[in-house]
Amino acid sequence: MTLSEHRARARQYLGGHIFSGRWMYVLLAGLIIGAISTAISAFPGVGAIATLLLSGAFAVGLALFLLPLARSADAQPELGKLFNGFTEGFVENMLLGLMTAIFTFLWSLLFIIPGIVKGFAYSMAPYIRADHPEYTWKQCLDESIRITRGHKMRLFLLQLSFIGWIIVGALAFGIGILWVDAYMSAATVSYYESIRDELPSEKVEESPTEEAPAAE
Repeated sequence: MTLSEHRARARQYLGGHIFSGRWMYVLLAGLIIGAISTAISAFPGVGAIATLLLSGAFAVGLALFLLPLARSADAQPELGKLFNGFTEGFVENMLLGLMTAIFTFLWSLLFIIPGIVKGFAYSMAPYIRADHPEYTWKQCLDESIRITRGHKMRLFLLQLSFIGWIIVGALAFGIGILWVDAYMSAATVSYYESIRDELPSEKVEESPTEEAPAAE
């Protein structure tokens, strides 16, 4: 799919226009997660650690919220799904977020570019976890690496294509960024759906981790 097709499909997921019910629900979902994360991180000392530990559960919850909207025009937004990452498989979700952050940080120590590349490689893991709750955190990361192989540049360009929207959103007293975030989230789901279709998921087996560069 082209970048414009991904954006068009994202708008379809969101109901077609920026004040549609779906778009507003996705905007609200991002606002809820952002507000909770900001409130937690405000606690001195433990706030940043707690935010990191909870990031995986929020990422999986957001995926559980978004995927039904992408797969059915009749699906109703359910904000309660944002918290399913805490009530269903919390430990694995927590480990997914934590290990993603650790591996990305370790790759970034080599140079910033490897860290960015690995960030894109791991980016589909929450969606995979949402689709396959039986997978471990490591299986989700391994599968994300597999299905993004050869597609990471396209995801980078897709995100870059929103730069104009981001500038316009920032000019609207920054409030417009909320709409852009929802738009980008839906476009990321479109990207996941397209590579999932192009590279059908195989049964994931445990394999030696190649993620973190060896510490010297």
